Amino acid sequence: DGVSVSNTTNNSKITFDTTPPTLSSVTLASSNAATNRAKSGDTLTLAFTSSEAIPAPTVTLAESAVTATDTSSGAQTSWQAVHTVDSNTPNNTVAFSISFADAAGNAGTAVTTTTNQSFVNVDTTTPTLTLVKLKSNNLDTTLAKATETVTLEFTSSESVENPSVQINGVDATVTGFGTSWEATYPVPDYRAKVSTLAGTTGTSGSTDSSMGTSAKLNNPYSITTDGTSLYVADFGNHTIRKIVISSGSVTTLAGTAGSSGATDGTGTAARFNGPTGITTDGTNLYVAEVYNHTIRKIVISSGVVTTLVGTVGTSGSTDGTGTTARFYKPVGLTTDGTNLYVADTYNHTIRKIVISSRVVTTLAGTAGTSGTTDDTGTAAKFKNPEGITTDGTNLYVAGSNHTIRKVVISSGVVTTLAGTAGSPGSADGTGTAAKFYYPTGLTTDGTDLYVSGYSMHTIRKVVISSGVVTTLAGMAGTNGSTDGTGTAAKFYLPIGTTIDGSNLYVVDRYNHTIRKINLVGDTVNFRVDFADAAGNSGTVDSTTDSSRVAVDLEAPTLTKVEVSSSNTNTQGQTDQLAKAGESITLTVESSEALKSLSVGDGQGNPTPLNPVGDSGREWTLS
Repeated sequence: DGVSVSNTTNNSKITFDTTPPTLSSVTLASSNAATNRAKSGDTLTLAFTSSEAIPAPTVTLAESAVTATDTSSGAQTSWQAVHTVDSNTPNNTVAFSISFADAAGNAGTAVTTTTNQSFVNVDTTTPTLTLVKLKSNNLDTTLAKATETVTLEFTSSESVENPSVQINGVDATVTGFGTSWEATYPVPDYRAKVSTLAGTTGTSGSTDSSMGTSAKLNNPYSITTDGTSLYVADFGNHTIRKIVISSGSVTTLAGTAGSSGATDGTGTAARFNGPTGITTDGTNLYVAEVYNHTIRKIVISSGVVTTLVGTVGTSGSTDGTGTTARFYKPVGLTTDGTNLYVADTYNHTIRKIVISSRVVTTLAGTAGTSGTTDDTGTAAKFKNPEGITTDGTNLYVAGSNHTIRKVVISSGVVTTLAGTAGSPGSADGTGTAAKFYYPTGLTTDGTDLYVSGYSMHTIRKVVISSGVVTTLAGMAGTNGSTDGTGTAAKFYLPIGTTIDGSNLYVVDRYNHTIRKINLVGDTVNFRVDFADAAGNSGTVDSTTDSSRVAVDLEAPTLTKVEVSSSNTNTQGQTDQLAKAGESITLTVESSEALKSLSVGDGQGNPTPLNPVGDSGREWTLS
């Protein structure tokens, strides 16, 4: 008989496995802040654990085949499948299927539900506002005066959560639920209200702080905004500072306080030397450096600093590309998104830089020749231009001529919009009748210019279409740091300005602060930010029914009140006579249109006057 055998000669063996695997844990979650909801761009994560190794599970997630990844370091018992939501993802509760088998081929029962009842609803549709209506509680709902309430009603296409509303740049009180909402705003009694957003009045320094007024600045020079944050050229610190508008939090984006230089680098590794002008296209900042004679570029998201044009330490007026171009103490800077425009202060010129190619040309003015001449291109003359802004069609320039100049971008034609060259002052007026004293920073909302009256410690407004100049805030010739409304507020050499909606931001240089001015214009403006539960968001700033509310804070005045007699003997004289049978005529003119006008007889019996024409400003009674 042969010897009994119980082992193979090649150590081969067979393990009996007749048990199908099972999934002991199946969960589904989204990367959305609400993990049971998902919008476009969010990721869906299906995680599952098996009772034994399953080599290659097959997963369908949100109607897409997804490759599962082993998360158990090769044990093949823990898996994860990830899918990014896009416009093709079905809007509904996410469906999935997991098919699996063990190494022996025992197939588990396909799983289509989670073990912890988790689920995700996909919503890739952005809500819309189907009704947006503006009104006031004035008898005429299209008008509002101080202390009255403006109400914004809005209805959404689907439920939205906690919408935020700003009316005239102020957070409104919002009430409502689901698809029906209302925001209210009490009309104030001011046109301009000044507060301090960041910096400590009278104290220079470089401290960053989450509390705006605990932060320190050092002779800040200019300012720009991307709508969420302010960016400040902090001249005395040789740094670029970032201020979050909503909180006033101040941080240093680039440069190191107290350390000047010209090094390109990232964040605090970069160096600046006297940063003056600053502007943004929303992605990058562009900075003019008065002592380096250069224009620098800063990527906002990373803080990476590079030199765009000009050569460090070498002044000049050469047009050219990149570092072959020369500047001489450039100060002001603005952009239309494609080009930069530079107030090349000591060259007395306005320069143009094509951002994409870094090509520099001279748009207006003659290098080395100062003057006040209005003309075209190099035939025009400037004197130390500093402030510059654009509405996309024209440039507006302020400087030592005590004027505001306009430059047509397409042609280079230069004209004087307001002020008189060589005649400093603070008078409000129209065009050349108005006076400025060393205006510096300026910005525009497309309709008006806002100008910092540096030497007069005021903020002025210039209506672009008419050249009418008024003083918004501050008192000419009086410096200080008082927060308040209109002329009750005080500044100390205000220099840079930028605007975001109804709020103007001012660099108050010698106070080492950033001031905020809430502006109340002639017409109510608003902005509604809203999002559904999944986070699909939208913004609306106009009504659906063309409703509007005009703000009238000024009481009318009577500019002319005259009486005259039909007596022929004394007509035309100041003191006239009237006898029985003759008529006496009262003529009145007002500063604005009136709804009605009456005259009393001293006994409490009013008699209405009759309107003359349709203006509402002329009235008469015989």
